[in-house]
Amino acid sequence: MLPDFDIKKIKFYKGQGCARCGSTGYMGRVALAEVLDVNDAIKAIIMDNKRNITLDDLVKNQNFITMKQDGIIKVLLGLTTMEEILRTVNV
Repeated sequence: MLPDFDIKKIKFYKGQGCARCGSTGYMGRVALAEVLDVNDAIKAIIMDNKRNITLDDLVKNQNFITMKQDGIIKVLLGLTTMEEILRTVNV
């Protein structure tokens, strides 16, 4: 889940760019991740081999953070830009 943010206090960052980064404002990489904690409920579903259950059903109510949500968190932390998240994550 995403933490609550006061929208009026959010600062969005964008690198100025330089010769070292090819004037992109980016240097290196920032990983976006989806992580599912396989708890007892998830294990039971997997072990029962229920093929009619979708990934959305599995992660519902499991504190699962999607790649898009992880990207937004990293935008809010100033690690990347929203444009880069929208460019790289299928939304």
